[in-house]
Parts: sequence; structure tokens; C-alpha cells
Amino acid sequence: TAVSDAGLQHLAGLSKLTRVSLGNTFVEGEGLEHLKAVRELDVHGTPITNSTVAVLGTLPGLRKLSLASTDIADGAPLEVLK
Repeated sequence: TAVSDAGLQHLAGLSKLTRVSLGNTFVEGEGLEHLKAVRELDVHGTPITNSTVAVLGTLPGLRKLSLASTDIADGAPLEVLK
């Protein structure tokens, strides 16, 4: 799907958007900061990396996250997601 980080800025004002599936898209992570209200996020199969984990840690309502088949490697700072 042709969804990318640039397109996520258009979701920034949707305060009732709580579940987003971005699996198998071109999202690399920078645009995720616009999803402040999201509680469930699926980014499986995307090219996100260890540096994206810090962005995910800034999402205050995030409770459920799918990172399967991403480019996140061992040693990612996952403690910021707690």
C-alpha cells in the first residue's frame, strides 16, 4: 500500500482514531508522532528500525503494538514502550 510517513500528518487531528493498521506500508516511523490518540497500532511488515522505537514511546495511549516482520533488531530500546 502506498501509505507513507508524509500521509500520516493528515491523521493528526483525529482524536477519536484509536486503532490503526499500517502493516505492509512504506511507513518508516517519523510520521507516527501524529498518532497521539492511537491505542492499537499495527506496523508489521514495515521498514521501521530501532530508531523508530523512541517515536513509539511518545504515543501516550498506546496499549497494543504489532512489530512483526519489521527491521527492528536486537538491542532496540524497547523499555521506552512501558
